[in-house]
Amino acid sequence: MKKKIALLLIIIIQSNFLSAQIGQYKFFAGGSVGFSSVGFGEQKITLNNGTSITHTLKPAINWNFSPSMAYFINDKLACGVAVNLGSSFVTQRTSLDGNTIENINAFNYGGKLYVRHYVEIWRSIYFHSQFNLDFNSGTYNDKQTFGQSQLKDSIKVTNSVFEASLNPGITFFIIPKLGFDFSFNKVLSYSFIRANQEPIGNSSPKLEATSGGFTVGLNLVPTIGLYYYFSKY
Repeated sequence: MKKKIALLLIIIIQSNFLSAQIGQYKFFAGGSVGFSSVGFGEQKITLNNGTSITHTLKPAINWNFSPSMAYFINDKLACGVAVNLGSSFVTQRTSLDGNTIENINAFNYGGKLYVRHYVEIWRSIYFHSQFNLDFNSGTYNDKQTFGQSQLKDSIKVTNSVFEASLNPGITFFIIPKLGFDFSFNKVLSYSFIRANQEPIGNSSPKLEATSGGFTVGLNLVPTIGLYYYFSKY
């Protein structure tokens, strides 16, 4: 009996794979999550007496969550919109004695417009290439040394980022209408960043800086996603 049930499940799954065709869907909705740990190195702190202390820096930890939905304009091309939510966490030693640790936690939010193109690889497995237009904003407080071993809030930093990027990946239909994504974000990207630094508790002037440029294959953030596909009929 168990063998018959197992055989029936295999037949159902195989038939599902064969019927999972991108062209039969009207739109999809779901979300993706990503995580990365970037940057190892050393930090050198020079004390008042002229001696130096070197510490190993921990990596920056980044995560993101992006719920989204998209509409198929033809059998292989979809246009969509998404919400970007994320955070970056950095640990560094800041005080003069080198023993006090500062934790910087920046929360980021924004939105995204995208176009995704599918190419069938085999049955229910597709290669997708996605072009994104993102706008994100994030805020955090940086600290400065107060006395020998204490820290206090020094600067409020607000970053606004506009980014255009190319993001390839694979979509695999677990069953019809349910697709699993694996993507590499920012394989090719252009970013424009505006940073505002506002002093906290003093009369120092505000600072504003802008930067931008292209990157190829840097700061890759792999993401996984799960999407439900709605049929045309």
